[in-house]
Amino acid sequence: MPIVLNALLLASLVGCATGTSGGATDGSPRALVIDQPVAIEGVVTRVDTSPMAYDGNALVVLTSQAHGTVTVHLPARRNLCKAQGMDLLDTLQAGDRLRVDGTATGPGEVSVCLEASHRLQRAD
Repeated sequence: MPIVLNALLLASLVGCATGTSGGATDGSPRALVIDQPVAIEGVVTRVDTSPMAYDGNALVVLTSQAHGTVTVHLPARRNLCKAQGMDLLDTLQAGDRLRVDGTATGPGEVSVCLEASHRLQRAD
């Protein structure tokens, strides 16, 4: 019986240590939850379309109050992308305010091409 109690105690402690992504209460950026939808609004700090030359993803880096620095991945093959607003990539530049609806693919990374509900939109 003590082994079972120890296992339950350990499981409850691990659950407390991992927490949730509900956001920090101290105002610090919240981590993105991988494979979950995310809506981010922020300021573009860098646009890199050079990876598209070899069929890679364009990278749009933005800073948001809610999530800190986030890199948005946009595929070279835009015609295969289900997202709305992909043509916006041609005119984006540092300083633009942007709204992104996508899926978190890693810590600080978002893909905007997996669902028809995904989109890029100016936030001005």
